Amino acid sequence: GQTQLLGRFGKGPPPGQCAFSGLDVDRPEGEAVVLRSTLGCLFCRSAGRFPAGDHEVYLGEVVGGRMLLPEARPYVH
Repeated sequence: GQTQLLGRFGKGPPPGQCAFSGLDVDRPEGEAVVLRSTLGCLFCRSAGRFPAGDHEVYLGEVVGGRMLLPEARPYVH
């Protein structure tokens, strides 16, 4: 039931628009933005950014996480 989020974040926002604009989010102090309607979230520390053709690859070290909807089934992509 969340394929619209997959499409939204898979393509990225239009230039100049915040990726989270118009979405229901939490903004915990000292943490990244968390979408309230997701199954869970991972918190990462930056581990580097590398050019890859016409993209950039960002690496992160997972340092924490939280389940938000443990009864839901994940969408595997």
